[in-house]
Amino acid sequence: MNDAQLMDVLEHWNFWNQDRYTGVYRKAYADELHRQRNLKEASVVTGVRRSGKSTMLLQVLQKLIDSGTRRQNILYVNFEEPAFMSSLSVAFLLEWRKILADSLENIIDQMVSPDERGRYLRQSSPFCGILTPRERWEIYESFEAGTYYQGRREHRG
Repeated sequence: MNDAQLMDVLEHWNFWNQDRYTGVYRKAYADELHRQRNLKEASVVTGVRRSGKSTMLLQVLQKLIDSGTRRQNILYVNFEEPAFMSSLSVAFLLEWRKILADSLENIIDQMVSPDERGRYLRQSSPFCGILTPRERWEIYESFEAGTYYQGRREHRG
């Protein structure tokens, strides 16, 4: 997918140049998610397929716009968009299968490596939701302080 195609897909899903239909407003849920927007933790919405999770997110995005956030400052990405499915290749899945067959110590070393491969693995990881908010924050703080890699080297001896 080239940049122009990517922008076409993103234009379709976002509020940048259009209003989006956001369904029947679910005030309690949308207001709570809107309230959580300034927390330094991820908010997780779970539910069965087709229960309205994405619609609720669109309602929160509309509330952000209504409260003064510029449309161009909001990015919504639908990872079930068929145009993005090419990144879920057999090669990608086999690569992760090989990584996961390794020891936990080596998986962690690969994931936190400061090199290009480590950055790629962190950006394409299927593990984005397995850490608790506290664990994610501690890792973030250690990356910011530059101490995470040092701690990993000391741990390995």
